[in-house]
Amino acid sequence: FTGAEGPNAFRSIKWSEVQVGNFVKLTRDQPVPADLLLVFSTPGGAAFVDTAQLDGESSLKPKQAVDETQHMIRNSSVHSVEG
Repeated sequence: FTGAEGPNAFRSIKWSEVQVGNFVKLTRDQPVPADLLLVFSTPGGAAFVDTAQLDGESSLKPKQAVDETQHMIRNSSVHSVEG
């Protein structure tokens, strides 16, 4: 997330350029080589994560976005997220 408002608020960068506090927009089946906090997901804030490389289990694990952030992102209030 670049901090700019509008349709160009997100830009493509290398994983090595991701910094603490960045918002990262992911698409379905995209690998994630970092620890991330799920703040929004469609539909309904749920996502299923493959953790096979971490724990050897082949089943997808359900993860849920925090209600407060799910609501903020849905209403385009991402610019007011603090903390």
